[in-house]
Amino acid sequence: MTKKFSIIEREEYSQNKLNELSNKLKIIPELCEIQKLTIFSAGSFARLEASEHSDLDIFFLSSVPRKKINNPNTNRIKLFGNIIDLVVDDMKFPKFSNDGEYLKILHTDEIISHLGSPVDDYENNFTARMLLLLESKCLFGKKVYNGAIKRVVRSYFRDYPKHKNDFRPIFLMNDIMRFWKTLCLNYEHRRKINSKEKYKIEDNKQKVKNFKLKFSRMTTCFATISSLSWQINSIMEEDVINLIKLTPRERLMKLSEDVPMIEKDIDKLIIKYNWFLHMTSFTTEEINDYFGDKDKRRIAFEKADSYGNDLYKILKKLDNRYNFIRYLVI
Repeated sequence: MTKKFSIIEREEYSQNKLNELSNKLKIIPELCEIQKLTIFSAGSFARLEASEHSDLDIFFLSSVPRKKINNPNTNRIKLFGNIIDLVVDDMKFPKFSNDGEYLKILHTDEIISHLGSPVDDYENNFTARMLLLLESKCLFGKKVYNGAIKRVVRSYFRDYPKHKNDFRPIFLMNDIMRFWKTLCLNYEHRRKINSKEKYKIEDNKQKVKNFKLKFSRMTTCFATISSLSWQINSIMEEDVINLIKLTPRERLMKLSEDVPMIEKDIDKLIIKYNWFLHMTSFTTEEINDYFGDKDKRRIAFEKADSYGNDLYKILKKLDNRYNFIRYLVI
């Protein structure tokens, strides 16, 4: 595993693939049959960190209530058939996970109305809402996409009118924390192994997932938490919307500019994150083989733990300005 890596190349590759996909989506006739639809990417492509081996995570979101959609089943089947042909057969992306289980059309009103409820993620609403805010890039339907972001952000600002001078987005920050905890719990559930014959292969795969969790997902959540927490003045909806436009790495770099006292800490963090991106630029087989080596795996997780410690130190320094961690813990 000696492949050279350039973050600039990774960003250019991601953006070029997203642009290509966006242009091809525009000519799919079935997209015109579904009212007020947006398609957005998440994951490594949306973070502009993808390699040629990266999966494509995409979400479909309509601003029209489910009961008002015309011919929902027919149009959905026709649309997703074309999407699979385009993404997998034409553009050679890896197959969609779990045989396309997550190819669903979600609805903005539902990802808002179910916020915080026991059924929030029953139809993948929680995950879609969080990824829309934390790491998304629009592929189709820009107007609907921007409208969805505004509506979702506004739902977290219901108490703003009563606290215009000192509003803190604790509601939003707690939902991000819930997302992080859910990711961690989902990992523990998925690492259950039922087949002894496949133990070694599956165990390596789960270790790779854990490794990625400790870098990319952690950064997605806590770069946003950090960026929301440091400001002493009241935070407005527009502040959050502007933050959403940035990738998690860009949020860290902007935070470095806004809070000079942590500039060196973030520089150190970015160097370690770039090492993680280098490690994930190889094929799935190469990465699994790497984590099958006990000594190499130990070194990788030591670096991951060090990265998490450094990110925590930044949060602690920021907390000296405003006692926000107390609201996330108790």
